[in-house]
Amino acid sequence: MFIPLAVLGFALMTGCNNGTPPAAPAATQPALSTAHPRPPEVAPPPASRPTAEAVIHTQAPEPQPASVNIARTPITPTPAPAPTPVSDPRQELAYQSVQQAKAQSGDRPQVVILACLNYLSLHPTGAPAAEVQGIEDDALDTIWWANIDQLCRRRDQQQAAVADNKARITAQTKDDETPPALLEEKASLQKKLADTEEQLTALRYLAVQPPPLMHPAQMSRLRSARDPQVYAWWKKIEEQKIRESHGAQW
Repeated sequence: MFIPLAVLGFALMTGCNNGTPPAAPAATQPALSTAHPRPPEVAPPPASRPTAEAVIHTQAPEPQPASVNIARTPITPTPAPAPTPVSDPRQELAYQSVQQAKAQSGDRPQVVILACLNYLSLHPTGAPAAEVQGIEDDALDTIWWANIDQLCRRRDQQQAAVADNKARITAQTKDDETPPALLEEKASLQKKLADTEEQLTALRYLAVQPPPLMHPAQMSRLRSARDPQVYAWWKKIEEQKIRESHGAQW
């Protein structure tokens, strides 16, 4: 039904004069409340895959082996490798035999030389070989000078025997003919003396006196004057004798 605008305006004016406000539509006028306003609820964001940071902070750390815990297991530097010890049991046994012979040989250096020869025949190189060679050289030097000393003293005794034989021959020829026994003795003594002097000459020891074995300074000078070629030749002969006699040759 069509209502004229004039009539509608009149009716509104009449209602206001009566003190009754016009009713407002419920949908457009919200009700007021004396309570504190509640914040609007925010819908949770849609579910998504957690990030790496979230995993690190939310998940429990996996247990680690103790070997990788640097804080509890300090890293120590690797030491330098030690010199390689003698690992061959036969070499060690031969070396100990040399040391034992050196300590217990006493006045028998040929025993030391035999032990050294046995070692060097199996292990001719290396630091122990140089040490063993030095031990053998000292023992050979001892035998060399002991041999020279014996030859000199033998020569002195033989010279005295020749002189005594000569004196007895002289005494016998004054009264009678020289007994044949004295002449035979003379020939034998002279031959022995010649052999001894020949050995000393072959070793190039021409001194009248025996070597002063108890005087190191004088012995050092004699070693310096020793003929190296003759000494090398003599050492080979002596080593061969010791091998053949198994250390019993003196």
